[in-house]
Amino acid sequence: MTTPLLNYGISTQRIIESMTRNENNARRAMQRLSTGLRVNSAADDPSGIALARGHFQSRLGRIQAGIENLEQAIKFTDLRMDGLMSSRDKILRMMDVAVRAANEVTLTAADLANMQTEIDGLNSALADNQHVAFRLNNNDITSKILYNPGQLDVVWVVDQTGSMAAPIAQVVAAAPAMFSTLTAKGFELRMGAVGYNAGAGLPLDPLAIPAGSPFGALSGSGSKSLVDNSGAFVADVTAISVLGGGAERGLDATMEAIYNTGIDAQMNARPNAQRVFILLTDADSDDNGDVGKSVGLDTTAAQRDAVVNELNAWGIKFYTVNSVTEGFPAGDFGQDQDYTDVSTRTGGSSMALDAGNAWVNTISNTLQAFGGPWDLRFQWGPDSSDYLTHTVNTIMPTTLGTNGVNVTTAGNAASSIDTIQSAMDFLGESLANTGSLRNMLQRQLETQLSEYTNMAAMTSNLLDADLAVEISNFARTSILQDAGVATLTHNLQSTSLMSLIDSNLSTEASSGIANVSALAKEPQA
Repeated sequence: MTTPLLNYGISTQRIIESMTRNENNARRAMQRLSTGLRVNSAADDPSGIALARGHFQSRLGRIQAGIENLEQAIKFTDLRMDGLMSSRDKILRMMDVAVRAANEVTLTAADLANMQTEIDGLNSALADNQHVAFRLNNNDITSKILYNPGQLDVVWVVDQTGSMAAPIAQVVAAAPAMFSTLTAKGFELRMGAVGYNAGAGLPLDPLAIPAGSPFGALSGSGSKSLVDNSGAFVADVTAISVLGGGAERGLDATMEAIYNTGIDAQMNARPNAQRVFILLTDADSDDNGDVGKSVGLDTTAAQRDAVVNELNAWGIKFYTVNSVTEGFPAGDFGQDQDYTDVSTRTGGSSMALDAGNAWVNTISNTLQAFGGPWDLRFQWGPDSSDYLTHTVNTIMPTTLGTNGVNVTTAGNAASSIDTIQSAMDFLGESLANTGSLRNMLQRQLETQLSEYTNMAAMTSNLLDADLAVEISNFARTSILQDAGVATLTHNLQSTSLMSLIDSNLSTEASSGIANVSALAKEPQA
């Protein structure tokens, strides 16, 4: 009778073990349903959680940061495009004014003066581009949109005859402040100086300039190299010794400074730098004693055109600081119109070399208005190599060349039409450049969004629970658990019944044995 009881005990143990497994499975399914995750601890999938929580999650975060970078960069290009379109409107208006001013027949001097006032106002509005910035984080972070100081290479072409001792001393005195001011404004400034004197006395004919040094105008004085600190520049300017007089010709020296000094080689000018030549002299362009203000221009139009074309070809803006006395009443000073013509047509200007130092401040302020191309760096992806560098131009009167637009005479207005057209072409290139940049950023954004989606899907495959499977598992384990409870209940009831039967049988057996013993003790008949 003991064998059935043993079998029922083994069955109950197995039922309890099965119910325990079902309870664990139900608990796991419920956890996955409540969290939505298949892997809730490292024990669920050690290698899977290492991959998903390590490599995948890290890359997802970096991709997301790159996407945010690209979205901000696209906003930047949109703002730049708006600024370029606004600048275009100003340039178009400037062209309208210049064309109208060129119609000499119907205009008075007062009319032209009013038109020049409008031109000046348009240039002032363009100059305000330097204040347009892209601000983030409550204005804590700003980025220029249309203006960047950039690299600036300045070459001083210095008349070193005896009467120039005081102006040279003024350059030396002003150099430290000029360097500190421009550097503080963000310029990467380099300056150099070359000295010139009488030259070989050859007539000015830039059309026939051969390679090398045609005039022998430049002396051995001066740095002939660009330096990035005021101390070195002051030493170089100081080395320009003051010599005797002679037939010094500033345009000769300017051309020779380009050819003989070699601003790209010997003077190590930077390819993307803004280039400025400053001619400092107290003699007229050919030193014949005839100045433009009193007797007309000294040089021929072809000669001036050659100088202008050469300066423009090198991207050099030409400024002159000059004052001449020949041809004027005693004590009167004037500016040579050859210099004015050439400087204006290269986007520069001509200013008076006075007895004080007002011209020094003017030069410093003029240089501060410059702005050059600069590189934009966009980190668009998760890896260190995932970045885009793009060069954009500064949109300012100095870079457009409109700062030299003059409509005070019909002739000047006619000449200014070509200058304004060049500005429109420059602006058109900038618009195309910015549009191309935006398209590149948009393509990168789409690529990063696609990678993010795929990477998120891979992570999801490793970590996320399949709700349909988990619901099925939970339902199945619930049914098995209910069945286990019913089976266990039935088994326990059966075990109790068998125990009762076994107890009864044992009682009856004991009773039978007693009866047999009693009968055995009775006497036999």
